[in-house]
Amino acid sequence: SAQTNAPPATVRKAARAAPSGQMTAMDQSFTIQHHRDDVWNMFKDLSRVVSCIPGASLTEPPNEGHVKGKITIKLGMIRTNFSGEADIELDQETYTGILHGSGLDSGHSSRAYGEVTYSLVDTEDGAATLVDIVVAFSLSGTLAQFSRGGIIKAVADRMTQTFAANLEIAMGNTDGSEPAAQKNPGELDMGSLVISVIWERLKSIFSFLFRKS
Repeated sequence: SAQTNAPPATVRKAARAAPSGQMTAMDQSFTIQHHRDDVWNMFKDLSRVVSCIPGASLTEPPNEGHVKGKITIKLGMIRTNFSGEADIELDQETYTGILHGSGLDSGHSSRAYGEVTYSLVDTEDGAATLVDIVVAFSLSGTLAQFSRGGIIKAVADRMTQTFAANLEIAMGNTDGSEPAAQKNPGELDMGSLVISVIWERLKSIFSFLFRKS
């Protein structure tokens, strides 16, 4: 594939500017087989983008870059229902967007704050688009345990894979409706994600040990 240019440095700097210095930051990226302008138009359609995020939904129609929504997270026997708001800033010239959002689950005293910056870069001679994402977030309450260690990065990898697959499906659906094949259940099963990640790590360890023996 063609060599891609790095996203603007100013975008990454903005995404990592944590309000309290206690934010966890990570990078995610994926390639989608559509032209950058088409992907940009998709990302401007907030209702369709949210439909691609596991467990997420809007509670009100988007209003001039401001959205209200919820995400349901299952952790064992615990179900956490985050309600929150976010503001999105878009820059057509650089094909970048920045989202600032916060959420609250009053039932379990959990809070979340996050900043998401994304940049769309032409790749494969314009036939595809690299989506480069920087996420900075903080968690408190029941879910705070997942902001420590490497497990959150592995879980984020799985979520990004699902989001990317759903996005590809949605963009192939020309009438704008949500395809039945999209994997967007009513809740994000955090426990299943963690178990699958741990299992993959165990398989890698055993494979390495057997090669050594």
